[in-house]
Amino acid sequence: MDRKNPTPGLQKEERTSFLFSLVIAAVAAYVDATGFLLYSGIYLSFMSGNSTRAAVLVARSDWQQLAPVVGVIPTFVLGVTLGTIMHGIFKRQGEAMVFSIAGIALGLVAALENYGQAAGRNDTRLGLFLMLAATMGLLNSTVQRVNKVSVSLTFVTGTLVRLGTAVGRQITNRGRSDGGDQRVTIIVLTSMYFAFFLGAVSGGLAAALYGLRCTIAPAIVLLGLGLLCWFLEAENETPTPGAS
Repeated sequence: MDRKNPTPGLQKEERTSFLFSLVIAAVAAYVDATGFLLYSGIYLSFMSGNSTRAAVLVARSDWQQLAPVVGVIPTFVLGVTLGTIMHGIFKRQGEAMVFSIAGIALGLVAALENYGQAAGRNDTRLGLFLMLAATMGLLNSTVQRVNKVSVSLTFVTGTLVRLGTAVGRQITNRGRSDGGDQRVTIIVLTSMYFAFFLGAVSGGLAAALYGLRCTIAPAIVLLGLGLLCWFLEAENETPTPGAS
């Protein structure tokens, strides 16, 4: 493998998208782990888990715990919807808008939590939880493909299924015929998994130490990504000297 290009088969623009995807996956996992630890095991983006838990709570007639579990599902969908609309409206600057707004939202969560603790108030917790769920929906609308590889930020089961399929095809076909060479797919999916895992570990540690205020860290990262996206798109739109 070329040391200068650890992702063979990816062009420069695709490598940039790949690196962005790794950072976003880590950020999404960080926030998801934070929500899971601080909100009694409710997921901010793993809707399969929330749906299963909601069904169990219905079976047990546990209506008090059911409300936040059910409430997070349409809130997450709303976030994805808003992110998709932003991409449709702002086109090439869509990612920059989503990252910036998600960063602002996470920073606002940290600020409100800090205010709530200083004022001795806990009545904002549910609202902050739903804001985090909507933010996770926003982020999940941004990354769907790297090169020709379908990826998902927080649907880890799907990532592992696609990874296992790619490994099997690479072994049985030696990179030929059905599916072609699978090395890029294997590298992308493996990297996405470990980015998610490390992000979740970081989120778990930060939540244990700082509580919900720890969302300030991914807020800074997302705002930085948003600014970088604005810069890269502006640079791409700048006409090359001498070009007609």
